[in-house]
Amino acid sequence: MGKSTSIGLWVGSVLFLVFMLVQFNDFTQYNNADWWSWVLMYLACAILGFLAWKQKLSFYGAGIALGFSIGALCFKLQDDVGNWHWSRLNIANFWTEDGTEMVQQTNETGGLILIIIWLVILNFIVRKSY
Repeated sequence: MGKSTSIGLWVGSVLFLVFMLVQFNDFTQYNNADWWSWVLMYLACAILGFLAWKQKLSFYGAGIALGFSIGALCFKLQDDVGNWHWSRLNIANFWTEDGTEMVQQTNETGGLILIIIWLVILNFIVRKSY
């Protein structure tokens, strides 16, 4: 593994640890009910990054995590009846019309997209090392 790859894995893993810590703010400030799931997902991303850096991440582990994240994104893009809401992928919809509040569903799809991008990168790194 090259030096730039190692640095990238460290930076990405530390970023996901920071994202994890920010989720505690959701619980304390907004009393968000699903804060703990985001803590676990961001922590898992950081751990997977560190495992990839140590070259201990299996191809199957990285693939399963990616599949789970894509499934979670598909779940978040639907409403209670199963209708798809592709507008939740639009960055402009992260805030309400007046720009004073964040829209939770759109915000969460953005978080899942970040996770998916990270896991795709990890899958390429792991695949390259096999």
